[in-house]
Amino acid sequence: MRTSGVAAVWAAGLRFRDGQRPAVLAAAPGARETHLLWLATPEQIGVLDRCEGRDDRFRLARLRTGAVELDDGGVVEAPWCYLGHSAIRHPLLVDGAPVRCADVPQAEAAGLAGEAGPGDGLDAETVVGAPHPDEWPAALFTYGLLQPGQSGWPMVAPHVDGAPRRARLPGQVRDTGQGWPAWLPELPGSTPGTLVPLRDPQRLLPVLDEYEGPDYQRIRVTVPGTGTICWAYAWRSAAEGFAALPHGWPLR
Repeated sequence: MRTSGVAAVWAAGLRFRDGQRPAVLAAAPGARETHLLWLATPEQIGVLDRCEGRDDRFRLARLRTGAVELDDGGVVEAPWCYLGHSAIRHPLLVDGAPVRCADVPQAEAAGLAGEAGPGDGLDAETVVGAPHPDEWPAALFTYGLLQPGQSGWPMVAPHVDGAPRRARLPGQVRDTGQGWPAWLPELPGSTPGTLVPLRDPQRLLPVLDEYEGPDYQRIRVTVPGTGTICWAYAWRSAAEGFAALPHGWPLR
């Protein structure tokens, strides 16, 4: 992924176990860097909490400073990240400025001399408790009965956070012959639908999972052209013989 407005910099204190200087994140206007985004499970987050010394050396937070863009053009809003919490994990200031990891290799970082900065300059909300995977992304692409005005909309409406808008995803929607459509993202084409911003996806999505049933799989997808990442329900059962949708079908 590519980031802008933030940078990996060297921390003020050394690690006890190996004497190396760890990296921390700090605000860096104008900086652009390449990093990795890990879609970690709750179990993996638990391990990372122990490794990072959560709420002691580091804090887990939702980062709102800068921009995070994936290789496919998707834009990640407010990603979770571990930020320096104690003074030894604040950015190291040398001659009054933090030292970017891109400028000084780790082999030399332990020998840097400076002082701990007052903070990292980031706008980031500290997370309380364990984050839930369904919290991201906070948007749902609907292409039929879950759209505004359709029969499934009353399930979605209480969780909407902003105005739904028209959007398209790659793939085709076919007629299952059972009264509802199936989105097949692997087929060539463009599927129209409605992008719905959500206030509390972790409460809504389990309800929709049950409603959609085992024939559908909830997946994360990127809306072409906008970079918005959203949830969508893809058909994962046999689709042989599915016909094109009749004209006027309320796309799910």
